[in-house]
Amino acid sequence: MPFKYSLASFFESRSASRRTFKIVSEDLPEESLRAYDQTYSAMDYMVWRDAQPVREVYRESDLFTERLIESSTIYKEWLEPLGMYYSMSGNCVQDGIIYGSIAIMRGRDLGNFTDDELELFSIINDHVSQRMGQLYPAGIGRSSLGESSSWLRTSFGLTSREIEIAELLAGGSERSVIAEQLSISQNTLKKHISNIYRKMGVSNEVAFLVAVNRGFEL
Repeated sequence: MPFKYSLASFFESRSASRRTFKIVSEDLPEESLRAYDQTYSAMDYMVWRDAQPVREVYRESDLFTERLIESSTIYKEWLEPLGMYYSMSGNCVQDGIIYGSIAIMRGRDLGNFTDDELELFSIINDHVSQRMGQLYPAGIGRSSLGESSSWLRTSFGLTSREIEIAELLAGGSERSVIAEQLSISQNTLKKHISNIYRKMGVSNEVAFLVAVNRGFEL
């Protein structure tokens, strides 16, 4: 299934607004990815569909006419300069939790994505969705993907182990699961959590989560 560029957007699963907090690509030029993140993502007419908590895949041409696509600002200023015309997207959803979306794009020379390619992409999206559900059963946020590391270290002086535990806690992991995953005892975990709370100036899990979320919004 040939394509030239791909784009993945991660959504804050625990946020009612399902905010995008991270956009990545393995093949887009860095300046183009930055332009999309900072400017064109707000103009992307596919975002409303990508944010629906329903697992599905679709071609852009299934939803919009060529005339509408070609008249859009994001096409004229971002897609066309990249030589892109056709796109196909998939919503990564598992057990009612939305994790994000994946999009692949290609130019006119390769033609539109076929029904067979749509079916193949659906299978890929199913596997990605199921795997995300296994890794992050409570959904994802900045902490789940390591976005918090430098902030937690700089702001509170947390150690690498404490950051690891704080990220797992913020991601919704149970303490028993954390202890097993990190191969430490429950008592050792309690000591780490006590140190995390002390350094962050909080006294309980609710206050910890509030502090973490506030930090991500700064």
